[in-house]
Amino acid sequence: MSDYEYSDEESYEYCYTDDEDGTGMDEDDNPMDVSQTEREFSHGSHHHNLSDHNGDPKLFEKNDGPAIRMLPSEELKPIMHALVQDVADVCGCSESAAAILMREHKWDKERLLESYVDDPARVQKKCGVLARCQDSNICPPAAKKGPPQRNLRRHCEICMDEDGFDQDEMIGMPCAHEFCDCCWEGYFHNALSKGPLCIRETCPQAGCNELVTEEELTRAAPDLLPKFERYQLRSFVDTYSLARWCPGPGCEKVALARPGHDNHSGMYGGNNSNNAFTDVNIAHCDSCQTTFCFKCGEEPHAPVSCKLLSQWRGKGRNEAGNA
Repeated sequence: MSDYEYSDEESYEYCYTDDEDGTGMDEDDNPMDVSQTEREFSHGSHHHNLSDHNGDPKLFEKNDGPAIRMLPSEELKPIMHALVQDVADVCGCSESAAAILMREHKWDKERLLESYVDDPARVQKKCGVLARCQDSNICPPAAKKGPPQRNLRRHCEICMDEDGFDQDEMIGMPCAHEFCDCCWEGYFHNALSKGPLCIRETCPQAGCNELVTEEELTRAAPDLLPKFERYQLRSFVDTYSLARWCPGPGCEKVALARPGHDNHSGMYGGNNSNNAFTDVNIAHCDSCQTTFCFKCGEEPHAPVSCKLLSQWRGKGRNEAGNA
């Protein structure tokens, strides 16, 4: 696992697919015909060949090489960035907003489409990027163009400095809330001290749900940007369906499955689920020599399914607790 440990609130659990447990989409995501929009997104789907991405075209070339490869986590950055760029282009939003939209939909573009196409504003608000995605002229005073208004002192709601601040000493959010650069710097230092949860920090204004991004961080505390980006990458690996951290103690490698692997191997309830227990689902780390099931992260357990294994272990824990 990575050095950046999740809190109890963010502990990762294997989630079964619709075919495995019979559940559907989120209760607030209405079913709809998205065939037209899916075609618009098809050029960037994570099921296509990675050579279509702007990242490394040699990660998987056609059908050559193993179905699952072990890579340093940094080598997944091009994939993450390509997905963000695709969504930003189609949705007409900034890359910082697109990254949040994808993250809140577990980096599944089809899932994002199903909830986004019918009511974009609802999804934007739910994900905390409504103001960031707006096409209106709403703009925080500190971000407006033009020369600084030296004679107009601005007020910071955090430090409540009686003397106020010049416009160029303030940093504004898309939601129009602004704070002095010194308070912003302290805010980000405190946020990153929380670990991976920092990527879900909201505007410092009480009651505002707009998420802060690397845009504000770059202006307020650029020295913290590398650490923030590492947490972003960690979140990507944790939730991207084609990636899984190596479970070996202290190992930083990531198992990356071939695009489309989940469609034919039965790993995610695909059309050929009889293949779910074959060696194609087994990953072997060349760094720490750990062998594990790509689907659930446990030791290889054929012919037992991941779901049945989880049920058995849950039953065993319950019985041990009642002993």
